Amino acid sequence: MIDVLTGQTERHLVMFRKWQVHRDVLIPLQNLFTAADASGLRLQIASSFRSYERQVIIWNEKSRGIRPLYDRLGNLIDIAGFSSEEVVEAILNWSTPPGCSRHHWGTDFDYYDLSRCSKDYKLKLTPDEYAPGGPFERAAHWLAQNMESFGFFQPYNLSLARGPAPEPWHLSAKIPAQTLQKQFDFALFQNFLQSAQFDRVEVLRSQAQRIFDEFVQSESE
Repeated sequence: MIDVLTGQTERHLVMFRKWQVHRDVLIPLQNLFTAADASGLRLQIASSFRSYERQVIIWNEKSRGIRPLYDRLGNLIDIAGFSSEEVVEAILNWSTPPGCSRHHWGTDFDYYDLSRCSKDYKLKLTPDEYAPGGPFERAAHWLAQNMESFGFFQPYNLSLARGPAPEPWHLSAKIPAQTLQKQFDFALFQNFLQSAQFDRVEVLRSQAQRIFDEFVQSESE
């Protein structure tokens, strides 16, 4: 089971259109998208299952300044002169460490509304896109009203003092995701970090309990 929890296998996945999702999510996701289509939306998935290796690439590119980093309000951060601890904290605003992402499970995905995108639109997955006046405002409103009836919720939907920043684009299949989350305990997290190899992992090892409590197990349903 640890390979499922940490994104090191695809044995729990099936295909939904062109995306890999957890087998228990397939029918609820089909029903959700069908209902959205009937309401005039064209929901698309920007990210569903993400392997451990892919999460390492994302993490390392953020650590090295190759990918942009944002503060909790969505403002661009210049990490020049930051300590390792400050860089890790900035990454954790929007990305969980490799091996800890809910995307590893195939139960979670990031969505957008294709009907509101021009051919040259560059998707950012930032809060302003889903806020009033943003291109995906209508989709966000529709999902807020309807997602629970299809078994979905948003694990990062409140602005917490600590922990992940709000992600209005992130949906989770409640029952399978929370079942897996309960199996990802602190002992597993701590043991996993001992052999993990990615940038600045030593910072996570030194602050394992706090990071686990605030970022890995945190959700704001």
